[in-house]
Amino acid sequence: MPFSPLPVGQFRFSLTVTEEIVLPPYKGFAFRGVFGTVLRELACVIPGEDCPRCPFRHTCTYAYLFETSPADGVDGFRRFSNFPRPYIINPPMGDKRQFRRYDTLQFEFVLIGRATECIPHVITTFDVIGQRGIRNGRGRYLIKNVTAAGDLGQQQVVFRCGKLDVSLVPQHSIPLLPDHDGPTSITLDFETPLLLEERGKIQYEPPRFSLLFEHLARRIMLLQALHGAEGVRLEQLGALLNQADDIVITDSDMRWQSMERISNRQRARIKTGGLTGKVIYQGNLAPFMPFFKAGELVHVGKSTTFGFGRYTLQDS
Repeated sequence: MPFSPLPVGQFRFSLTVTEEIVLPPYKGFAFRGVFGTVLRELACVIPGEDCPRCPFRHTCTYAYLFETSPADGVDGFRRFSNFPRPYIINPPMGDKRQFRRYDTLQFEFVLIGRATECIPHVITTFDVIGQRGIRNGRGRYLIKNVTAAGDLGQQQVVFRCGKLDVSLVPQHSIPLLPDHDGPTSITLDFETPLLLEERGKIQYEPPRFSLLFEHLARRIMLLQALHGAEGVRLEQLGALLNQADDIVITDSDMRWQSMERISNRQRARIKTGGLTGKVIYQGNLAPFMPFFKAGELVHVGKSTTFGFGRYTLQDS
């Protein structure tokens, strides 16, 4: 079941700290929160208007990235109430939270499908954030450079010293090709929390394979439909979902990690979290490998814009 390649932009931001920055334990909350606030301020044509009612919603970068919805009149989406945003912020990993003046701070911003065209808006937004401060008006930085990754692993500087050249962005895409000689065992190592729901209930135990695959496949196919070049083809997943029931968990050390974040939009503290650690699946995994290889880049589960659901894949 091959799909058209899904274009992806992987952009690594390298920042030079100019005023001490102290980040929360999960750094993705700070980056994602301030990005949304400042982007809306910069992009909004009618301040105060709700995005769904705004006449400019289909040309607004903020509405596209944060209030993602199908274009008016497009069929095939009635069964869905929520749609994947075409970006992911991969925050700095590690325990270090305090960054002093002249320290280097790095994070990755992933844009999916036609959202790669939004990179000038993204860089401008983080440039403004650096001038104002990343947390409550404190914690300033300068963007040293932004590099983009290509299919062959090459790194190309696309922004430096205030100058952007989008013509330098190398091509990068997820092939989504069938794998006929796949492994019989895979290990998924979740580096950031995996937040899954089934019928509205949060899953606190290592997910059975069929549930994880269903969430991942639906996410990838909706990303294709909304931001790539494919229509919704979820009906083709029926046979694979049946096969997924035969895949079993052989080992896992996944544990629930509780977290709390501050929502700028809701002006409230929100409890959240997810499962981190490793889970090993065994069975005929060949038909599922294109999805799980793609998932290393596009993540799986809820709150992916914060960097949740990031894993590395190992097969044996």
